[in-house]
Amino acid sequence: MLTDLLSSIRRQIYLGDLSGAWNNLTDFQAAGNADTPELQALAGLLQLRMGMFEPGRASLDKALPTEPDTSAWAADLGGAFLALGDIHKALEFLRLAVTLPNPDATAFNRLGAVLMTVGELAGAEEYFRQALVKDENYAAHHLNLGNLLIQSGRSEEALACLDKALAINKDFELALQVRNQLLVTLDRADVLIAELEAKLEEEPDSLPIRRNLADLLDADGRFQEGVAMLREAAKLNPDNVEVLLQLARMLAERFRNRPALAVLRQAEELDPERQAVLVLLARTLVEAGNNDKAEEVVEHELWPFPKCREMLFML
Repeated sequence: MLTDLLSSIRRQIYLGDLSGAWNNLTDFQAAGNADTPELQALAGLLQLRMGMFEPGRASLDKALPTEPDTSAWAADLGGAFLALGDIHKALEFLRLAVTLPNPDATAFNRLGAVLMTVGELAGAEEYFRQALVKDENYAAHHLNLGNLLIQSGRSEEALACLDKALAINKDFELALQVRNQLLVTLDRADVLIAELEAKLEEEPDSLPIRRNLADLLDADGRFQEGVAMLREAAKLNPDNVEVLLQLARMLAERFRNRPALAVLRQAEELDPERQAVLVLLARTLVEAGNNDKAEEVVEHELWPFPKCREMLFML
């Protein structure tokens, strides 16, 4: 029973279903089942991934006196220390994980991630590729290898990896963002723009496509077309503050302060407490020479948010 539970929770973490993994773990513990060091190690990993640092450390403390004797157990400890930022301990357990019998894709992938963090790109590539041998149908493995190849200056190979990730999961937003940025860096934004324009013809109401396309048009030097795309998106989604904020940023970056302010006032009406809107509003007022009005925004609207004030002063 415990073996099946551990496998189920690991699979959920692997697929990013942290809530489901947490429910399985707490249900098992609430039923009065005995904890083991291996279960505590997995609990620590899950808690740390969910931002529960004190409980996570406590779970690790219970797990650590016992030496892990399975690859998955060692990989759990390595992942937990990686979440804590302890690279030395993460490497210790992850190197153990790939030497114990039957290491899975997770062990190789985590070790590759740690090695990439410390700049050991050749070793990281080896382990990322071994993760793909174990599971080539997991999009994140292709993304990880793609990111490494970008760092190594191997852009075409990276692009192929990102295309594979998106072939597996076409809605993989992070892979899409990395691919978009890579194409812009390679001065091939026109290829991506053509792809998105074709997709927009098929899905004319798609907000993500319109927003993505607007940014690319702007990056490609087609500022007016980018603005027009976002204005159309705002018409189709009149209650969407994020679209207005994106439009205002685009205008403000080109010192189109008056239209940016008009858009920001619209956004402020929709959500008077959206901090990102208020920060950009104050900054744009300063750029437009309206220091008095900017001070009013800071004093009356931003002052309850100390972090926001710090952000504003850094702008």
